[in-house]
Amino acid sequence: MPARDCEVCRRKSAMYVCRECSRGICDNCFYVPAWLCIECYDREAAKRPEVHVHRLEEVEGLPFAFKLFMIGFFVIFVGIVFIMAASLLVPGSNVSGGGIFLIGPIPIVFGYGQYSVWIIAFALILTIVAVVFFFLSWKRSRQTG
Repeated sequence: MPARDCEVCRRKSAMYVCRECSRGICDNCFYVPAWLCIECYDREAAKRPEVHVHRLEEVEGLPFAFKLFMIGFFVIFVGIVFIMAASLLVPGSNVSGGGIFLIGPIPIVFGYGQYSVWIIAFALILTIVAVVFFFLSWKRSRQTG
């Protein structure tokens, strides 16, 4: 059975059904807490404005929640870079650090300081454990689903 288009925006595939009007709607046109499409939610909110909550709407093609996540990720990344730079530039500091970024199957390993080898080894062990747990949970979900 082919996927239906969203009956509100007609841009994405319908993934949900509104509990009020029974139309097929995409994730951008769906308000999860009320299980309503955005049009039915706006009608309900007009009837009872005291319980109206503003939705996280699309802004310039990307969902607002995704943009918020990316801003948070960027702020954390910049903070880590500043901490690393400050610890390297302060004379006489004995700070060590390290970590691993996994971009798909490609690990990016970095470290600095006197104990960087141990920190990298610890990060590598944690990464291996996380990947093993991911594959075990993925395998279990495929068996039950």
